[in-house]
Amino acid sequence: QLIYSNKKILDKFFTKSGIIQNGVSAIGDWAFDKCANLSVVSIPQSVTYIGKYAFSECGSLKSIVVPNSVTSMSDVMFLSSTNLATIKIPYSLKKSVPYTANSVYLSFYGPNNSIYYIVKEGNQTGLQDVNSNWLIPLGEKYYEIAPLIDNYLLVKKNSKCGLITFDNREIVPAELDALEKCGTGFLRFKINGFWGVMNYAGKIIIPTDRGYTKIGDYVSFTKRFPYEMDGYKGECNNLGVQVSKIKVATPKPTNTTTSTSSNSSNSSTSSSKSSSNNNNSNNKTTTVVAVALVQNT
Repeated sequence: QLIYSNKKILDKFFTKSGIIQNGVSAIGDWAFDKCANLSVVSIPQSVTYIGKYAFSECGSLKSIVVPNSVTSMSDVMFLSSTNLATIKIPYSLKKSVPYTANSVYLSFYGPNNSIYYIVKEGNQTGLQDVNSNWLIPLGEKYYEIAPLIDNYLLVKKNSKCGLITFDNREIVPAELDALEKCGTGFLRFKINGFWGVMNYAGKIIIPTDRGYTKIGDYVSFTKRFPYEMDGYKGECNNLGVQVSKIKVATPKPTNTTTSTSSNSSNSSTSSSKSSSNNNNSNNKTTTVVAVALVQNT
């Protein structure tokens, strides 16, 4: 495996163009750090890792494309590269890079194994195809767009989730508290604290008014969904029919201190009576305080 690190840098990398040959598997820490004249970088598909500060303080670098082959990279790889206007990175690495650039393009594979870009500029989000055609213009409806399943996208508006197609056709309005995939052909959704199931066309299979507090992934072998609700658990079939419901037994707490407490109390009571008899015989008035010591186990 070939790795570029700061020790491998040649004079050419301090010029305008940084071309990394195919076959390099990683770009090491500080590899292009302080390359002030570097304005163009070409990263091949063979690269899978980019280290910390790899492109930091590159004042002339205005754009960079990180290929989908990269599976890990540092969140400080672009530190102090203040003129970086556009970053294109794999969607799976969106949490690794802060949105310090003016535009961030999150690439992922969509229908027909084509590349799509979720475009973020400030608080606006849109969707482009590989040819930079707008499928969902910036700021049209949603503040977040994410790939979900097959030909469908998860969208968020006013903190609510919805489902749309890649051609911007609305399947489910953004009115759900949560929306997740839960098996081939099915989606799990949440409204007012309760879960239900729908298919990809938005048809409800299991409604939320049953009060299910949890619905597991669809088991294709049994063709059933496991569920939980207050005091019960069971299963529904792929038509949404509840086929089983079992009451969950709540274990009763055991009290191991009852006997000890009782014995201590009896002992203290006897002591109190004895002291009382002695006091009566001496015709003296004495206040006796009995304390029962209980040891918790």
